[in-house]
Formats: sequence, C-alpha cells, structure tokens
Amino acid sequence: MNISENEAQLTFEDAISELKEIVQSLEAGNTSLNEATTLFEKGMVLANICNDRLTKAELKVTTLQAEFEQQIQLLQDLESSGN
Repeated sequence: MNISENEAQLTFEDAISELKEIVQSLEAGNTSLNEATTLFEKGMVLANICNDRLTKAELKVTTLQAEFEQQIQLLQDLESSGN
C-alpha cells in the first residue's frame, strides 16, 4: 500500500471525499471481488492519508497552544515583577 505522489498531494478534504465514495461503492455491493479488493486497498491508503493529515494538524495546534501559554506566562511574570 504505497502512497503515490498524487495521493501524497491530496488535501484532507479531498482524501476524505474519495474515501466516502469508495465506502459507498463497497456498500452498494455492485463490484467484483477483484474491484472490491482494489477499492479496499485504495481506501486504506486514503484512510492513512487522512490520519496523517489529522495527526499533523493536531501537532500544530498543540504546538501553537503551548507557545501561547508560554507567552501568557511570560507576560504574567513581567507584570508580577513590575509591581
């Protein structure tokens, strides 16, 4: 299940949209076993892409929150020492 260069460029929204389409196709049950297997494999790749995008976004938000908390603490320390 290698991620192609095109798949690596997908946004979270595009990947989740494609994944939804695959799920609908699989749930419809109108595909051969071979097609279903191929769709399942592609779905797994897309799910991994979505997971990766979410993990990166979570890390970014966590980092921003920590930086903000440090800035607030610094301001509070400066106000405390100024009084």
